[in-house]
Amino acid sequence: MQKQMAFIPDNSDICEFMTGIQYLNFIGDIYDVGEREHNERLRRYGAAFEIISVFGDLIGSYGRPAP
Repeated sequence: MQKQMAFIPDNSDICEFMTGIQYLNFIGDIYDVGEREHNERLRRYGAAFEIISVFGDLIGSYGRPAP
């Protein structure tokens, strides 16, 4: 059975107030990714892109220079 879904927020800045891990968990839930696979992907891609250390930071802070 195929699923279809759309997410259109009223405020396009909503994701800037989520942490990276909150957003990744949200997307994983939307696509119904199992917990084991989700955690493996977080480890694999987080390490590959060297972003594990900023998973807890707000998305709005990504791409901005550190103070």
